[in-house]
This record gives sequence, structure tokens and C-alpha cells, in this order.
Amino acid sequence: MKPTVVVVDPVSTGKCVVLEFVNRGFNVLAVLLELKSNHKVCQDMLAACQQVFSCSGNTQKLILEIEAVSHNIGVVTAGSDNGAELADELAYHFGTLSNPPEMRLARRNKYNMGEAVRAAGVRAVEQSFALCM
Repeated sequence: MKPTVVVVDPVSTGKCVVLEFVNRGFNVLAVLLELKSNHKVCQDMLAACQQVFSCSGNTQKLILEIEAVSHNIGVVTAGSDNGAELADELAYHFGTLSNPPEMRLARRNKYNMGEAVRAAGVRAVEQSFALCM
């Protein structure tokens, strides 16, 4: 049996991610960050999911809801940039291949990225942090 895939905020091109996993025979759980009327556009994609969750900001509650549906989470991925932070947290919790949550800022901020590279012993460009120009 293939593992279950969780896609966080599958909007825009994230809809294609869901449909691709479904077409390849995976059970997909979708997590919507916001239930808005614009999600009506993707009803076909949502209908293809095993279940759709709405995240109220309570990550622990969401984890329990996901665990009630599947004990075989194999992939957690963001379906949009807005879903990246929650996807990282869920992936870490479920033990799937992921980026460590403590490195989140280094992935999303170029200054911190450069400093993380330097801290890892890799030669990096000289830079300074400025609050204004």
C-alpha cells in the first residue's frame, strides 16, 4: 500500500501537485489554510482528496485529525508558499523527509541563508545586515 500524502494549502499550482499524486495512486489529504470562496474553483481537486482539513492555527489538533485518518503518512509537501511553514512542522512531526524547522529562517531569508552557509564551513560572500539604507 502506498503511503498517504499530505499537501498543505494546495492552491494555484499546488492543485496540480494533488492531482498528480492522485493520478499515481496515492491517497491525498489536503490541508487548507483558509476556507474562502475562491476554493470553489478547485472543487474537482478537493473531491479527489481522501479528506480535506481546515487549519484553524491549532497544529496539535490538526495532527490528531490527520492521525485519525491515516497512520501511514509518507510525504508532506507545501502546495503553495503560504503552506511551507506548516508543511515543515507536519513533516517533522510525521518523520517524513523534510527541512529541519530550526532552519526555516535560513531558507526564507537571504541574509540568514548566507550566514548558515558560512556557519557550515562553506565559503560565503561577505555581507552586512542593514535595517535601512
